[in-house]
Amino acid sequence: MDEKEFARLLDMVDERAAKREAKREAEAKAKAEAEAKEIETRKTLEAEVRKDERAKAEAELKAEGIVWKEGKINVVKAENLGDGEASYEQAFLHFCQTGDKTYVEPDGTLSQGQIKKNLVESTGDGAFIVPEQWQNKIILMRDKSSWPRLAGVTIFPATTDTINLPAEDTAPPKFTRTAEAGGLATDDPSFAQNQLTVEAWSTSVQASRQLLADNIGGFETYYNQRVARGLAQLESYYCAIGDGSNAHTGVFAGGDTDAITIDTDHGYSSDGFITGEALWAVYYTLGEGYRNDAVWLCNGTTAKEIATAKIGDNAGSNAYAFPGVQLASFAGGRLNVLGRPLFEQGDIDDFAANKGFLALGVPEFYYLIEREGLSVLRDPYSRANTGEVCFHVFARQTGLVTVEESWVIASGS
Repeated sequence: MDEKEFARLLDMVDERAAKREAKREAEAKAKAEAEAKEIETRKTLEAEVRKDERAKAEAELKAEGIVWKEGKINVVKAENLGDGEASYEQAFLHFCQTGDKTYVEPDGTLSQGQIKKNLVESTGDGAFIVPEQWQNKIILMRDKSSWPRLAGVTIFPATTDTINLPAEDTAPPKFTRTAEAGGLATDDPSFAQNQLTVEAWSTSVQASRQLLADNIGGFETYYNQRVARGLAQLESYYCAIGDGSNAHTGVFAGGDTDAITIDTDHGYSSDGFITGEALWAVYYTLGEGYRNDAVWLCNGTTAKEIATAKIGDNAGSNAYAFPGVQLASFAGGRLNVLGRPLFEQGDIDDFAANKGFLALGVPEFYYLIEREGLSVLRDPYSRANTGEVCFHVFARQTGLVTVEESWVIASGS
């Protein structure tokens, strides 16, 4: 066989191989397209089935006075009941006033309404969700009296009754140079993942039957103020001194409790008053990365002593450590100490041996975890002999310090 004939045969072999490969590729492509079309068709059919099932389920819910929207049960709105957002509040007011579980507006637009069709029942406690209009007023009043909210703690909304949060006992290390294709640094502060229970809390609001019968608007104002004060007191107390036992872990338990001890040789005068030296000592015990965002926290007695603190033998209140540096000033209704705002909580200890009495730290590193919303249970029986009706109000929250060194605690000796 000559050379030309051999080359021709090789070309024929290559051509046939290429045709076979092209055929295989075409068959594979056709098969893939068919499978994709089959999957898409199946998805379309499944979606149609789900759509039909969802439409049936929504129709059943709607018949019960409930709307399904964005993955959660919502109050029936205007388009379903004909009288809009006000209907929910009016149904709730009617329930508070009378305890009657049927509410019909004067024009009859809610004639189908059992209270479970008009109101949202919270899970497990038989109570009903407080109207959004009331909650917004409560939040505004609460935030004016809650030191954690005023100081700017981190608010962490929860959607379940348990939640996992990280906690560190030291600050993370600084970035280090990394060589191209080199090893990576793995140094890190000790890390803990805390599983917290978003604890249930409750308070009671009493009202006379006469008030409920004569002036439901007056009851709303009284109720909102009472609940707002109760929530503010809850947060302020436990975010400061909660011990973490079925409650928040407060600043005085979660901060660096061994940071500094104040005694007569270290800034506390022999006649029992805090001095400027002690304030400077606490201030510089907190790490430099935290001071610019820090706040002070103590009770009113300690705050008064700080407001009149002295430096060494300097006479008079509010003395200067050195020219241009003022220990304490009062502006905007708040005491500022060494340029940082001071907040008060009346249950914090006074100066005493082995007692934390003064804290300095960064509110951002305190997490206040809460489930949004309030619910109320109407109780006409507990105080029936006094002619009063009890309203038991439920909320859920907890809290903790996420970086221990971000708060330093001064103790007495």
